[in-house]
Amino acid sequence: MVPESEKKPVDFATLASRINSFFWYRRKVSEGTKGPIEYEFTKRRITLCKEGLPYKTVWLIIKRTLGANREYSYYISNAPPSTRLKLFVWLSGVRWAIEQCFEEANPNWAWITMR
Repeated sequence: MVPESEKKPVDFATLASRINSFFWYRRKVSEGTKGPIEYEFTKRRITLCKEGLPYKTVWLIIKRTLGANREYSYYISNAPPSTRLKLFVWLSGVRWAIEQCFEEANPNWAWITMR
């Protein structure tokens, strides 16, 4: 049973909206056809809940677009506690590049199955 003194679980969007702008870091993830592609990133060590109880401690990496109408993306990682934000930013750019390669190589790659 979780003690009453513990914080109540919140969803990722609520957590992201409560983070002071001081803790967001603007980073360039790649060069686009119209110039650099930049986002703001932050990371938090969080404990995931399962059925309302503490389950697993992981990294939550939050990426948001720049400007007035921000869009948020959330990533969970089981990387060691010493992992730096710089590595997560780099990985977010690599992931996009890999997905692009799959789509260009075969637009139906999601339908390929191993037998």
